[in-house]
Amino acid sequence: MLNARDQHTESLYRVGEYSMFYIMWDIQDHNAGLVARCSRCYHEADDIEAEINKVYKQTNEHHCPVCYGTTFEGGFKAKLIRPAMWDFGEYDEQEQRRGVVLPQNAGVQSTFDFRMDTGDYILRADGTRWIVASLSANHLRTGFGYPQKSQTVLGFNYGNVRREDPSDVSYILPPVKAEDLTALLDVRNRRFPVDFSASEILRMPLKDILDGAPRLTGFPGDDVFPSNTLFPDEVTYP
Repeated sequence: MLNARDQHTESLYRVGEYSMFYIMWDIQDHNAGLVARCSRCYHEADDIEAEINKVYKQTNEHHCPVCYGTTFEGGFKAKLIRPAMWDFGEYDEQEQRRGVVLPQNAGVQSTFDFRMDTGDYILRADGTRWIVASLSANHLRTGFGYPQKSQTVLGFNYGNVRREDPSDVSYILPPVKAEDLTALLDVRNRRFPVDFSASEILRMPLKDILDGAPRLTGFPGDDVFPSNTLFPDEVTYP
């Protein structure tokens, strides 16, 4: 099993492209006590803004630079850079109420050591931002037994990710400038996996999974690739 998993990961490094994955805080994390509400845009004082927040569970500052529209402090629990394989269609020009739009969908496959959910973001080297709409996992089946994720998962498929419009809040996730994202992710003539640990942020350990908020996986007992290297020695967290 480990050999098959290593082969899958090595294939991603060999033929894939580096992408940036933002895993956002959500209400399950807040209810589990892992994150507080945004200190900038989510009012909890006795005023009209607080009443609006309480009723609608959202704020009137969608492009908040602190929570990135999630209403939770910091906005995201992890920023990771991993190899990924993209399979996407061409632009589909559509005329809608607000004018002509160019929607585009894609499928993305990445490594086994983390898991995203719907509403999380993937940033590509060309500067585009994509939101996850669905996901599944590849498992290696070895018999008639029930497949245990910690033993059989090879990697995750994000079968439907949608390209976001430049007006979306995802475009203020750092790095904001497309050229900076390209300079970071578009690695040419590489012979070995690149160490991106200086550009990654982990606000909770990948293995620290709560039953009530199973968002960021790294299954118990599995090794985790913290900085895009195949065989890391250790993991450090801020």
